[in-house]
Amino acid sequence: MARRLVFLGAGHAHAEALRVFARRPVVGAVLTLVSPYTEVPYTGMVPGVVAGRYRLREASIDAGDLAARAGARFVKAKALRIDRARNAVLCDNGQEIPYDVLSINIGAVARNPLLAGGGAAILPTKPVEPFIAAIEAATVKDVVVVGGGYGGIELAAALSLRGARVSLIAGRAGLAPAAPKAARAMLARRLGLRGVNVIADADAVSADGAGVTLEGGRALAAEAVILAAGVAPGPLITALDLPKDGAGFLAVTPTLQSPADAAIFAAGDCAAFAGLPKAGVFAVREGPLLAANLAAALTGGAPAPYRPQADYLALVSFWPDGAVAVRGRVAAEGRWADRWKEKIDRRFIARFR
Repeated sequence: MARRLVFLGAGHAHAEALRVFARRPVVGAVLTLVSPYTEVPYTGMVPGVVAGRYRLREASIDAGDLAARAGARFVKAKALRIDRARNAVLCDNGQEIPYDVLSINIGAVARNPLLAGGGAAILPTKPVEPFIAAIEAATVKDVVVVGGGYGGIELAAALSLRGARVSLIAGRAGLAPAAPKAARAMLARRLGLRGVNVIADADAVSADGAGVTLEGGRALAAEAVILAAGVAPGPLITALDLPKDGAGFLAVTPTLQSPADAAIFAAGDCAAFAGLPKAGVFAVREGPLLAANLAAALTGGAPAPYRPQADYLALVSFWPDGAVAVRGRVAAEGRWADRWKEKIDRRFIARFR
């Protein structure tokens, strides 16, 4: 009897897993990919799209093509609910998609630390697809980016190339607080050269038609406020009756399975893997192991544990003026670092062409 495997979401882990299934199909498995988007941007290249370095299509994976290569059916729909009692995914187009094994890689939503009134457009960076559409349609001149991590820094630098006056609210935690001191200095200097106004002595508390209000009442003018201050679980994960971590993300075991339902796997930002930060590099590297464990679940094999690396390379682009490279406590900068980043990004996308 055929076993039904449903991939919910076309995130980076699923892109890698489907690539494995295309090379090594499982006999008797019926695959389905469910995603509301046909073009799925690679998050590492999103700031490059914002900066005008890449066209959106250059930086995106075609979900339909990804599914076809793996012999999977592609369903363009948004999942509304997972019915575990009936082993089915309920979608906004009315379809119910049954599964024997379900893998979830739907990402997360941008965390919103602001009390919002009317007026200024608040643009969450996650999900990525509507964020890029909003940026492409915008003609604003005063932009505030909330969040001083690597993602917020890259977006602020990219937006400065669109002719906008950009303020970056890093908050009291400061720029890239987990980075070494040398890296923080490099990042601050490069933002200064771009004319980005960095706020590192107060957190943002609210946004309205006039802009953003900081602690103490100071105001920043803004026609658009971009949320890049971390992520939160989306409504589907919040509603799912499975164990979560303290932040509400779906708990998984080392084999990327729910501890309460071995038929459900999760990877990427929607999953809570102990000690793992929310970074795209981990989703990509979870992909091949996820594929192996999904194949094992379909065939009665034993799953293997995911063993993440202790640290990872971060390349923060300031194209066309180079990039800052950070790994562990080591930092360096230069045009070579940006060429390195571009090579990595283009090589990743080329896997799916």
